[in-house]
Amino acid sequence: PAGYAGGVRVEQSAGLAALAGILPGDIVLQVNHAPVADPAQFRQRMSGARNTVALLVLHDGQQRFVPLDPG
Repeated sequence: PAGYAGGVRVEQSAGLAALAGILPGDIVLQVNHAPVADPAQFRQRMSGARNTVALLVLHDGQQRFVPLDPG
């Protein structure tokens, strides 16, 4: 996205992500304060998560933290 390095664009939102308010077109910039540059890095960071993670999401030009329990 313009003005941001890296991040992963959300193509589909279902289940827990949708319930947390993450929408298609959003950009996930960080997982637990660690930047993500591509989908593989995002999956790696999420696969190690055992508890609720904080996703820094860019939505309509605004950044917000979204808690997500990978359960």
